[in-house]
Amino acid sequence: MNFWFIALVALPAVAMPTTVRTTHTRTTGRRWRRIQRVSCSTHRLYHKGFWYCETLMIDSDRPPAALARYTGFLMTWASARSRRRFAEVLEAGCGLHPREFGTLSVIANEPGVTQHVIGEGAGIDPSTMVAALDELERRGLAERRPHPSDRRKRAVYLTAEGERTLARAAGLARDVGEEFLTRLTPSEREELNRLLRKLTGADD
Repeated sequence: MNFWFIALVALPAVAMPTTVRTTHTRTTGRRWRRIQRVSCSTHRLYHKGFWYCETLMIDSDRPPAALARYTGFLMTWASARSRRRFAEVLEAGCGLHPREFGTLSVIANEPGVTQHVIGEGAGIDPSTMVAALDELERRGLAERRPHPSDRRKRAVYLTAEGERTLARAAGLARDVGEEFLTRLTPSEREELNRLLRKLTGADD
């Protein structure tokens, strides 16, 4: 199997960085559009290739035998299947993207949190964070209020509808988790969670 194919399918589903540069000259508009167009085209090409390879990888019931001896690959394969299934169920049940579910969860955990902290907690870059909050606010699930101690910041809260939507989404997340872990006994699930927390330093 081609090495670059293995490297591509083993990558996490994250966006390539998109760089947009601007200059304060009379040609700013033209130059900015040209640079942005090239950056975004690269972004789309990357995701098209990743989506195609990831689909080939996770559509089967089990990982490719030639790669099943690699722990990292197995983690990626399992994560990709779980992520795709959760995204499908979340969209059908609540009309949410996993990114929006993560955002709502962080806000619920710390009402009045700032956009910057939400982005860090949900693992979302600043520009995407703003777009996600705009969408949640448009749907009446979250709202920005003046920060009590810093006028430059905005505090974010869930609305009553946002709390209800998050509760439904959390139930769907538990259902998908149960479905995904059905091969494991309760003790094996606890051990898996313990090992993953140790591996990721979650309890450090």
